[in-house]
Amino acid sequence: MFNSLPFVLFCDAVVILVPTRELALQTSQVCKELGKHLQIQVMVTTGGTSLKDDIMRLYQPVHLLVGTPGRILDLAKKGVCVLKDCSMLVMDEVITVHLKFTMGLANMYPNESISRNFALRKLFLNFS
Repeated sequence: MFNSLPFVLFCDAVVILVPTRELALQTSQVCKELGKHLQIQVMVTTGGTSLKDDIMRLYQPVHLLVGTPGRILDLAKKGVCVLKDCSMLVMDEVITVHLKFTMGLANMYPNESISRNFALRKLFLNFS
């Protein structure tokens, strides 16, 4: 059912990965406040919430996606989050997030390198 849903995240969208649900909610609130005058659409997605609701939210424009590694990977597995199309990847608490995220990508794409999923034109910002 979900595989037929279109993914509407713009090609120049930004993905912010954070390690916890609480930090995702805090980060998204700050991003919404900062971006409201720029018409930036922010979406937050974390485990423990409805995956179906998150997928339905993607019918609307999203410029900035804030989420936990597990949920972002769930969306990627469903084919509704095309990570290679994002222009920027930001990782907060980089050691924790990087391990969860790269292990998840390696399990999803065992025959591909992780760098292939994010082409060299991407910008990576890492914070710890």
